[in-house]
Amino acid sequence: MDIEWRENIEWSNIWWEKANDAEQKRICLLGDSVTRDFRGKLNRRLDGKYVVDICASSSQITDPLLWKEYKFFLDCNEWKYSKIIINTGGQHGHERQCCADENYYKLFKESYRELINAVYAYCSDISIISYTPTVVKENLEKPDDIRNRELMVRNEIVSDIAKEFSIPYIDIWNLILAGGSDYKHRDFIHFENDSNERIGDYLFLFIN
Repeated sequence: MDIEWRENIEWSNIWWEKANDAEQKRICLLGDSVTRDFRGKLNRRLDGKYVVDICASSSQITDPLLWKEYKFFLDCNEWKYSKIIINTGGQHGHERQCCADENYYKLFKESYRELINAVYAYCSDISIISYTPTVVKENLEKPDDIRNRELMVRNEIVSDIAKEFSIPYIDIWNLILAGGSDYKHRDFIHFENDSNERIGDYLFLFIN
């Protein structure tokens, strides 16, 4: 349990699109603030055929609080989801490193596996989105090699989990790296609006 590694302020953000429409087909995103940034772009791209709801949180994948938040979100609404897409566990909890601590690597992987099993109770169509690269705070055009090394290991973990469960793994990490200057950061973690539009476009093609 990673309670001692919680941030000074933990947050949760829930969004239900067209909440008064019980017949609307829905996709659910479970993620963090990076996920929250491209939710609206994907929602608009789907043009009402589906709407995209989200439960975003700062809680670490290894913190029991995270599933309590997700469970509250999934239990308290009236809708069933056609697809649940998971993009959580990347940008928080870097005080401990999967790339340097074998025990934490195992804990991270087992926690993610437990998350997938729990989500299956709500939807049988699950996908995983890779994490996204970061840049240094002082220069938003320079990759943060230290943080990205850890993120690459976390990507390996969730990719392995996707194979284990035979579910799709959507690689936006390499999409962003290949896109170069097309993907600009507005801070060391989050992307500018145009970049989030491109991510939304890519996810739309994948969903289609």
